[in-house]
Amino acid sequence: MKIRMYSAGRKTMLAAAALVACGMAGSASAATNLIVNGDFSSTSTRGSYVIQKAVGSWISGNGAGVEIGASKIYGLPSVTPSGQNLEVNANNFGYVYQNVNLVAGQRYVLSFLYGGRVGGGEQKLNVLAGNTLLNAAPLTGSLGSWTGQSFSFVAEGGLTPIAFQAIATRGRASYGNEVANVSLSAVPEPATWGLMILGFGMVGGVLRRRGQVTRRLAA
Repeated sequence: MKIRMYSAGRKTMLAAAALVACGMAGSASAATNLIVNGDFSSTSTRGSYVIQKAVGSWISGNGAGVEIGASKIYGLPSVTPSGQNLEVNANNFGYVYQNVNLVAGQRYVLSFLYGGRVGGGEQKLNVLAGNTLLNAAPLTGSLGSWTGQSFSFVAEGGLTPIAFQAIATRGRASYGNEVANVSLSAVPEPATWGLMILGFGMVGGVLRRRGQVTRRLAA
């Protein structure tokens, strides 16, 4: 009877530890994207492009307009469900942003795909979170292809513009600086990772003890 109670108790601990570990892992991996319409699919371009002062939550910061267009017309492969992306250079070297409510002192990760428009010439881009410039050096568009970009920063808090700002170059003012699949998510706090690691440690400990008990009973 004691052996059965011991085994049942271990099973209960194992189940609880597994729930803790899986729950924490799930919350860490399923980070919420705080950017609205990060794949630029909310406006149908019918295979062409549209330029407006604002497209949903995306706003033109310098009057150049927000241009959403089919990636193929920019000479880039389709990487979004709608086959569309943002062109920062709309009517001239553009400045496009979206306001996001962030928590002061919280670390966030901003990621996106960045590409250069074929035929646009030299293209460079700055990325900002509020007044903080995230890139140490201007990004340079790779003509006809996408490159993944990722930046980590600590928020000052409150409504914060996440912005893509074209830099004036010798390239065509209304061509280029393509952006797709924009994502912004909070980085899990150290305490969250600690609990997750503790949960996995509990699972491992219980499994080791069960193995020891099984070997003793078999002997």
